[in-house]
Parts: sequence; C-alpha cells; structure tokens
Amino acid sequence: VNRDASMYSGAAPNPAWDSADIDAGYVTGISPIALWDHHTQRPSDGEDVSHRPDNAGKEALDQYVKALNELGADKGISFTAGTGSTTSGDQGEDRKLGSVESATVLEQAKYMMENSDNVLAEVLGRNAAVAAGNDGSIEGAIRTVKETLNAAGISTDGLTQKDSSGLSADNRVTPITLSQLIANATQSKTATSDLAETLPVAGGTGTLAARFEADDAKAAQGNARAKTGTLLKVNSLTGYTTTSQGRLLAYSFVVNDVTDAKAATNTLDASVAALSEL
Repeated sequence: VNRDASMYSGAAPNPAWDSADIDAGYVTGISPIALWDHHTQRPSDGEDVSHRPDNAGKEALDQYVKALNELGADKGISFTAGTGSTTSGDQGEDRKLGSVESATVLEQAKYMMENSDNVLAEVLGRNAAVAAGNDGSIEGAIRTVKETLNAAGISTDGLTQKDSSGLSADNRVTPITLSQLIANATQSKTATSDLAETLPVAGGTGTLAARFEADDAKAAQGNARAKTGTLLKVNSLTGYTTTSQGRLLAYSFVVNDVTDAKAATNTLDASVAALSEL
C-alpha cells in the first residue's frame, strides 16, 4: 500500500519556524494526507498540540496498513506499507475500492479559526495555492495570498509573509491590511462572506471563550468576533463587531514589543468593547 502526496511540494517544515515551536508541537511538517489534523492519536481537544508526528503522511499510511492487517488477519490477507510516494498517474487501470472525503473547506476553516490551529492553516494555504493553479508549496501559498489580496483591492503595503499560519516571527502585516480583509469578507456577496462567521465569538467560543470577562470588556461579549494573534512579543485581535447603534465595524489591533501578555490581552479586549459601545 502506498500514498500519493504529490499535491504538495518543497519543504514540509517551514525553515522560517523556530525549532522550539516545532518541538513543542505548535506546528509540524505539512502533508496532504494526515490523521487527526497531523497528530499520532486523536487529540484531547482542539488546542491539543501533543503527539505530532515527524512525517504525518507516513504515519497515516502506517496506521492504515495496520488497520488493514487487523481486518485481513482472519482471512489470511496481509499488507505492507510502500517505501515511497506514488502519484495518481501510477494507478493505471486499478479499480477503486473505496474513498473517504474530508470535512468541507468551510468546516475546516471554522475549526482552524476557533482553535488557532497552525497546522490546519498551513494545509488550507497550500490547498488554496493548488486550487489557484500555483504550486502546493510554502512559496505557492504565499504567492496565492498576495495575489488574492491584490485582486480584492486590499492593501499589501508592508506585508512580509513567511508562512500561512502567522507563526514565524519574521512575518509582518499592518492593521490596515487585516481590517480591510475583514471588511471585504463581511461585505462579500460570494462564499467569502461565510469565512467571516468562522471567527470565534467574544466570550463565547474557541480561543475567545474565556476572554472579555472584565467589566470594561463585557460590552463585546456576543457582539464581536475575532481571530487572535499571539507570539512571544506580539498580541493582536482582528475581527468585527456590532455597535450599540447596530453598525458593523471591522477592526484590527496589534500590540508589539509585549512585556506583559496579560496586560496586552486585557487592553485588546477593552478596545474591542469600546468599539462595541459606540
């Protein structure tokens, strides 16, 4: 039994990622075939970053072969895993025995946003690149993002992108780009508008479930949606909120050179609440 992983090309782990982030499981080598969102066992929750395989594609193949052997043991049938990666062109006239479909792109985007899942963000980036006719590589995903932003009239001034997840400390993006992106999504008449609703709800879901609890932040609860952005020295919130007058506002707050992460988080929450009270 072999696997076709030819959809992606180039480096699997991004050289722009800190090795400590890879070792901690925040991200791993990216494969078009993987179990449990690039885990070696079902994660305990959406934010579980343990049990990351070095080679998610090989792990998926090995587990598949193991399951086949367990099913075939009583019938004297055994299977072995191939040593390489085939391509769809190698299949010839072989008969299809079965198929499995993943969750939809929208379902995956919702899971990625709610759990701030770096690996799934990278997968979606490469898949988008392939769909756009670019290479399924790090560079192809980055090119696709910039081409898409430019086509939508969204500013890319000051944009430096090293990955699709935002995990690299070398990424640079302005609040103008981020807020314009959100405004575009909320006003879109296409499927893009669905993406705005994948953002976690303030004080309600995903990475925002335990936030906006302070008195000066409660006005945003249930009214705002946002994606968090968290690195060692950066904290941000980008999303949209409904004001007390019923207006829809897109926003992006970025705090750099953070020395007190809790204070930065509280300030971001209060800032979004202030918009919600307008």
